[in-house]
Amino acid sequence: MNNKIQLNDLIPVNPDEYQKYRLHFAKPVFDKETGNRYFPLQVLHNQLFEADNDDWDQWQTHMHNSKGERFPSDFVITFAQYPDNSDTFLFGGVFKIIDRDKTNDKYNIEWQSEYEKYVGRLVVKVKLETRSVYRKLDNLFPKVVIKEILPSPFYTGEKFPGYKKLDLTYNKLSEIDHGYLHDWKQVLQNIEGVYLITDEKNSKLYVGSATGVKGIWGRWISYYNSLTGGNKGLEELNEESKKKFDENYIKQNFHFSILEAYALGSIGREKIIERESMWKNRLRSRETGYNKN
Repeated sequence: MNNKIQLNDLIPVNPDEYQKYRLHFAKPVFDKETGNRYFPLQVLHNQLFEADNDDWDQWQTHMHNSKGERFPSDFVITFAQYPDNSDTFLFGGVFKIIDRDKTNDKYNIEWQSEYEKYVGRLVVKVKLETRSVYRKLDNLFPKVVIKEILPSPFYTGEKFPGYKKLDLTYNKLSEIDHGYLHDWKQVLQNIEGVYLITDEKNSKLYVGSATGVKGIWGRWISYYNSLTGGNKGLEELNEESKKKFDENYIKQNFHFSILEAYALGSIGREKIIERESMWKNRLRSRETGYNKN
């Protein structure tokens, strides 16, 4: 018995009408002008949770690329790739192409409301044999298998454990950053305090503090993006790791936890810096860890 549920079971398309549809499997995009990399999952997440944000819609509206028209069809079924799993995608909606604005090289599109309840919730799995992100349905559509349906958009069902039990790896930071754990980010953006980074390989510690806009999350995301957050001791470790051809050392071995947490602005930056210094002394992170001040 074949227990797999195919995408066609939820979005039924008759093979005789395959030519009216195109699939868009959006993947990360690198902008050469800005040097930034944009992740489709994050773009979809932001549109769903931020007022007046239509960036995901805009990813569907450009008519042409170097190979010609992207969607020579009436409808587009869209997906956002999971950044750490190339075969897994989150459903981004079905769009109808209302008209083609040739002057601005742009599609005018309209969401198909009957499928909106699955947006940000329907997770599918499909192995793409080619690099193209714009695909005909043909033989591919029946191979798109439903992996799971999330209880609500971007919610995996994994509850925030409380800051005292928090122990995050780089992979977990990635999950939070790309919208898998929307409520976790909300909590971390609204607390400030003293945090701890533990090198699981050698047990060395780094104590830091976070205040101001976006709280502890704002500080941790700087480590996620740059590995070192601009800290001298961590920069030295990173350079040493590169010389040993182990560029992923920090990603593989660092864990993030919280020593003290307070509501944003509740006790003041001076008090938090004082508590940070106390923890550095108590844990001897200057003498035996990565703190340099």
